[in-house]
Amino acid sequence: MNEKIKEYKIDNIVMGILSAVVGVILVIFPGTTLRMIGYLVSAALFLMGIVSIIIYMRRKTEDNFMKNDFLKGLVAITLGVCTILKVEVVISLLPLILGIIIIISGCSKLQETIDMARVKSPSWFILLITAIINIALGVLVVCNPFNTMKLLVTIIGIGMIFGGVTDVFITLHIAKKMDGKDKDIIDVNYEEKQ
Repeated sequence: MNEKIKEYKIDNIVMGILSAVVGVILVIFPGTTLRMIGYLVSAALFLMGIVSIIIYMRRKTEDNFMKNDFLKGLVAITLGVCTILKVEVVISLLPLILGIIIIISGCSKLQETIDMARVKSPSWFILLITAIINIALGVLVVCNPFNTMKLLVTIIGIGMIFGGVTDVFITLHIAKKMDGKDKDIIDVNYEEKQ
């Protein structure tokens, strides 16, 4: 498998799993205090930061050019530390922050949908549906029409689970397609040389 495809897979799958795990915790414990959610977000940011830095350190030096994984890792870790130190401020912004994260996940899927449509993949329509659902859940969280914090926390959890799980499946699907295209290119080059 091409190194770039492998790296794309690992990065997206790890982030998707982290998002889904946080989402499961929120759904199971919807009565959790916002302070606890703040600490969970902090832990998630910290883990994401460490993962980004590990990916950067394990990658070959020549492959690190034009990549920002180290910077992303430092930013995520810094945000994680700030979240713990300023938890009260973060608590008031949590629904907005998590809603935006869910929307960004949906927009990322939308871009992948366009890419799949451009290469005429028959599965692009399914990706479009997941992108729309993802964005809709994010908008719902940002608008916060709920009367109770418990319900809001549950919806945030569902959004994070949906986003994380679909990120993993879409990543595996796209990586498989990209890997197939690489094999086709290798076969064509081999035939031309003969």
